[in-house]
Amino acid sequence: MSNNNLFRYGGIAAIASAVLYIISLGLNIAGSTSLGTPVYWLSSILLLVALIVLTMSLQRISKPLAILALILLGGTTVWSLFLDPTQPNDIYGPLSLIYGAGFLLYGWLQYRSADYANTLSYLAFAVGALSLVMGIALLAGGSIDLFGLLNLLLSIPFVIWLIWMGRRWMAGAGKTVAFGR
Repeated sequence: MSNNNLFRYGGIAAIASAVLYIISLGLNIAGSTSLGTPVYWLSSILLLVALIVLTMSLQRISKPLAILALILLGGTTVWSLFLDPTQPNDIYGPLSLIYGAGFLLYGWLQYRSADYANTLSYLAFAVGALSLVMGIALLAGGSIDLFGLLNLLLSIPFVIWLIWMGRRWMAGAGKTVAFGR
């Protein structure tokens, strides 16, 4: 598979993940968790595809850190598939901390890369920071309402980050990235 196709598929996955994530939020807010949960699962699977492409593109900056970011963010994404979002529990605090650390790593790698606009890294930093605040608040005994509010706030830079990155990949901005180095 050529780099062009890989970035194109990654771009489609990123944009589709963002759109499905918004739909799942709307369905869950409307009380239709029976529909919102499978849509969230599909969004998460597409996010994993986008994260793999992102990791491959950032390996030139630091292969170990790119893989660590994938393990942290991808692992928590997979982990979240097995949790019931309507039944929050004590695992959400550590999960949010690990998720935030993964985003901060991706943000730092994107910031260091000439292939990505600094604004993309700032969006990743915002998602990571908000996720860390959310995790700390939950560990400190914060209410689930605070969790929901912070999660909704975190969704804004998250969705923008995914769509912007997806559009960039589909436009061919990633053609120069060599994989496997």
